[in-house]
Formats: sequence, C-alpha cells, structure tokens
Amino acid sequence: MPLFFATVILLFGVVNCRQVYIPEFTPVTYDVNKIPSNDWVKLDSIPEADYQQAINLGISSVNQDISLEHNLRTRGILVDDSKDDDYVQYLESKPNKRTRQVDVIAKKVIRSNKYFVNKHCLPENIDPAICAQFLATKPLPEDSTVHKECQEVDDRTIYAYTRLMPARYKDGIYQMYAEPMLPLPRRLTKHIDNSLQADHSDPEFNLLVMQWAQFIEHDLSKPVSTTMHNGDPIECCTSDDTTLLPRNKHPACAPLEGDETRDEYTHVSCQNYVRNAKTVNGNCTFGPAVMVNQENGKLDLSQLYGLSAETQAEMRTFRDGQLKSSGGPEIKTTMLPLATDISKYCVGPDNRECYMAGDSRVNSNPFITQLNTIFLRSHNIIAKQLKKQNPSYSDEKLFRLAKKRNIEKYVAIIYQSWLPTVLGEPLAITTRGVRSVHIETTVSSEFGVAAIRFYHSMMPDRIQLNKTCMSGSLDLSKHMYNSDFWKQDCKLSSLLDGMLNSNPHKVDLYYKPIVLKNCLKSKDSDKGINCMALDIQRGRDHGLAGYTKYLEKCANTEIRNWKSLETYIGTNELNLLKSMYRNVDDIDLIIGAMSEKQTNGLLGVTFSCIIADQFSKIWHEMPNRSDFNENESGAELLCRTTNIDAVPKNIFKVDSERNPLINCSTFGN
Repeated sequence: MPLFFATVILLFGVVNCRQVYIPEFTPVTYDVNKIPSNDWVKLDSIPEADYQQAINLGISSVNQDISLEHNLRTRGILVDDSKDDDYVQYLESKPNKRTRQVDVIAKKVIRSNKYFVNKHCLPENIDPAICAQFLATKPLPEDSTVHKECQEVDDRTIYAYTRLMPARYKDGIYQMYAEPMLPLPRRLTKHIDNSLQADHSDPEFNLLVMQWAQFIEHDLSKPVSTTMHNGDPIECCTSDDTTLLPRNKHPACAPLEGDETRDEYTHVSCQNYVRNAKTVNGNCTFGPAVMVNQENGKLDLSQLYGLSAETQAEMRTFRDGQLKSSGGPEIKTTMLPLATDISKYCVGPDNRECYMAGDSRVNSNPFITQLNTIFLRSHNIIAKQLKKQNPSYSDEKLFRLAKKRNIEKYVAIIYQSWLPTVLGEPLAITTRGVRSVHIETTVSSEFGVAAIRFYHSMMPDRIQLNKTCMSGSLDLSKHMYNSDFWKQDCKLSSLLDGMLNSNPHKVDLYYKPIVLKNCLKSKDSDKGINCMALDIQRGRDHGLAGYTKYLEKCANTEIRNWKSLETYIGTNELNLLKSMYRNVDDIDLIIGAMSEKQTNGLLGVTFSCIIADQFSKIWHEMPNRSDFNENESGAELLCRTTNIDAVPKNIFKVDSERNPLINCSTFGN
C-alpha cells in the first residue's frame, strides 16, 4: 500500500503553455494505520525478545566484517594510488571520522532489519515494503547498546538526507534493485549513447550556469562512501578491473559492471562503487536505510570555508580577517592555498601540488577550482575594505563580517539570477513565496543525488579560450584533479571568458564523452568513471522511487502507462525508454527526468519541481533572508575578483541585445 503525503499548498508554474502544479513535498512518515489488518496482526504478535535477538545478530554480522576486512588487506584488495580512478572516486566521497563512526551504528540496525525481514516477513508473504513501514515505527530495544549509541548521535554534526517518496528497496530496507528488474547502469548508458547521436547546444545560456550547479551541489550535498572499520577505502574490483570473487567482495560493494569484455566507454569491465554511508534516524527506530549527507543543507559557502571549526581554521591567516591564498601579490591574481594534507585533496605522487578548501572535491576540475578561487578573492577583498573602514576591528570580527557578506552575495546571485535561469522566472519567484508547512532545512536524496546533477548533461569535452596566455581549446579530460592548469595567473580570467562565451549542451539524455568515459580521473590515468552510470547507481543506492512517482506529484497527474508520458517526454526519448525498461514504473528518476521536454528554464517538470522545493525550504529556514539584496550583481562579483574586461548583465547567459555586456570599469577598482 503506498504512503500518502499530507495536504499541500500548490505553487504554480508553466510548462508547454499548460498549467502544472509544483507541490510542497513533506517528509516521508510511517503510519501503522496504513498497514493491512491481516499483516498488522502477524507483525504485532512478534515477541519483544525477537527485536533484541535481531539487534544481537546485527552486531555479530558487523563484527564479522572486521575479520573480512583484515583478509582483504592481506590479499592486497585495496584502493591505492596505482588505481587513480578509484582513488579519485574516494576523494569525491571521502567520509570524516564522525561519519564513519555513525555508519557503523547504522550498519548494525540495517543488518538487524534484514534478519527481521527474512525471519518474520518473507515466510508470512508480507510485502517487504509493508514490513519496512512497520519496522520504522518500532523503537530499538532500550537496553541494547545500539539504542544507547543511537541516542548519542549528535544531529547538529551528523546530517541525514530526507526522502520525498518512500524508499524503493527490494527488501524494503537496503537491498538495491538490479537485473532483471532494472538494467545495469552501464548497459543503460551505452544503449543511450548508441541511440542518441544528436549534439544540441543551448544557444541562450553559457557554461557558467552549469558550473554554478556543481558549485552549489558541493555546498549542499555530499554523499560519502562506506569505508573499512579502520578508515581505509574499499575496493570492489580486481587490480585488472574485473569483478571480484564473492569471497573477496566487501558487503558495501555494488560495482558498476559492464560487458565481460572491456568496452569503449571506460576500457574496463568493472568500476568501483562503494555504497554510501548511513546514519540512524532521529527517533532511534528500525526501518529503511537513512543516508548520510556530509554537508549541512545550508547555503553557507561550506565548500570554501568548511563545516568544522578545524577546517575553517586551516583556511584562515588569522590576520585582518583574511583567508590563506597562494600565487600573485595582488588579490586578483591569488589562488587558493596549497594543500598541506596531500592525501585529503590530491591524487598521484606525494610531491604533487594541489589546492585546499572546505571540501575535498575542490580540485575535481578547473571550473570548480575557479569558483572557489573567485569567492576566496571576494572574501579577502571584503575583509580588506572592512579593515580600511574600521581599523580597530579584531581579526575575528573582520573574518566573521567578511564571511557573512560573502555568503550574502552568493545567496543573492543564486536567487536573483541562477534560479530564474534554471527554473524560469515564474517558478523561481515561488521559491520565496509562502509555505504552508514549516520544515527544517534538510537536503533530499532526490535533490542531492539526482536533480542537482543535471549539469552532467551540460558538460563540454572542450572549451575555447581566447586570451593571450591561453589560446586554443582546453581538453577537460586532461585537467581532472590536475592543478598544473593554474600555473599562470591569467588563466582564471581566460577560462572565465571562455565559459561566459561558450554554450553548454542542452539538458537531455545525451552526455558528452567526458562524462561517459573520462569523468573522475586523474592527470596520469587513461581510465575514468562513467558518471552517468554512477548517478544511476547512487540513486538506486539511496532507494529513490521510480521516476513516475515524482512526475505524478510534480505535475498533479496520474501515470498509468507509457502513453501517459507523451505530454512530458518527446517521441524519440520515450521510444528509447520503452526499449530499456520493462515497465513504466521502473524508470530511474534521473533517466526519466533528463528525458523530459524543457519548461521555461533549462529543465523539465520533475527536476524543476524538486529543485524548486529544495530552494524554497532553504529560503524559509535562512536566518538572515531579510538582508537579501536584490541589487547584488554576479557581474560585479566577477569584475571585482578577476581581470576580465566585460561580462554579460546576467552572467549565466551569453551576451545579446537583451543581455548586454557590462564593462568592468563600471564597478571601479
């Protein structure tokens, strides 16, 4: 029986000249009154002692992992620098110490759930989804060590992804769906790439709109991998990139497997994927997996400053409110500080230089390094101005004020320019409208591992550069986790100029080879991760519901069959989906939503809806939204922090009669 959401206030948008509804999603809740009476009688009669037994078996199962991990290390089944592609993926999803500790607690609960389902639900032919719903209402035994550990989890430092729809797991708890119900992610991506050869650019927009999406993602969302108990990363493929024997496979492994032969997309038949770390739910109950988000769900530039006091301290000079930097003597020629902890930020030899920031993903590509650098320069410019105006201010006061104003500029540009570009003006305005239900800011899995990742479809293989220090084109595949690109000061302005004047690929199912073949690779590697397949797998890891469930909610409609999708998905894309999935309800969220026709902005109905819902929640929980400055300008930010000559009025669109260039001299020095 499906769960039903509470009554919602409906916000309005426009798609294809027809009215659609953008709802306020409310968190998924579990109610025993929704359980069929026959199942309820069976489940409610289970002795309390069985819950303690389930916990004991869960603890025992997790303890057995320690012995397995010792054997894996002895056999050399490890992630190391000789497999750069796997280490890059680890950097992208590296958990901190506290996250690792909480994941162990959550594993015990998950294993307890699995025992319960296998012993009590499956033998009684109770639907695993119903069983999971029941378990989510059952508190952990109060005298168990796991209950005590759960109560000690501090929700001020451990953040959980929420769900907009009930979890879709095979066992209702944690087991991912795979073939034959759902096709392998890499097989899907290969079929899509072979079927869609068109390469349509979006002439109105520029590449900066794509890169801000990734920058915002790094602020709001960081799914992190499970590790071994000692913190070592887990390897799920052999040294020659084939599938491990079952006895050598860690329980957290869900590798991206392809054809038995190495394919032209990634040159390997097995790519590493380790399931994401989990946390316990706030009520300390049994129930479906809850995934950890190692970001706090706030627009606070944590990707630059860091979340913890320790990371923030690493970024500061403790003089005049300034952040550390490297490079030229003038603020406009400085770069991010060089990393002191190489293993946290860099890939390759120990003597490799790379940059540090508040997030380990800062070196993933030149675009993301560029935006971190721009906001670092912005902070230092603000701090310098404050010091000049207030000579008596302490370093701490200058730092706090500069950080606050830097964040305000960032937030204003998002709500004033970026969201209207992505969603269209009418829908973007609703994100600052009245909400009927107060919901604490959290990031949904649907947003964090699917909707915000639309930018992957927009990524180019190359970008044309026109400045004297860097003419020609930039091959992005050679500059992943490679900070050598930034050796010359003028490269930032050159890259920015290229991004402002280059059109992205249209948001659809066609992904450039950089995403299918060379994503998440290091300078010295000839292999990369298939990021489209990675996104699909991560969605299944998080138990995202099928695409049609979200479309029904977002468009206030009912999807009964393939024909019901014709309003939202074009003929070619719909035929492609039919050839890949057995049933309309099986479609992965990211595949279905990326197939949709565009609305007023860049996206279709479903991703527009999920992104609007997320930013509406963020807006209404923002403590200083009364300070929102409608006049904050993205153009001014770029001009004041770089040596570029002119920028478009709307920095996310190419210059045109409606979006004229603004000379940077307009803003002074």
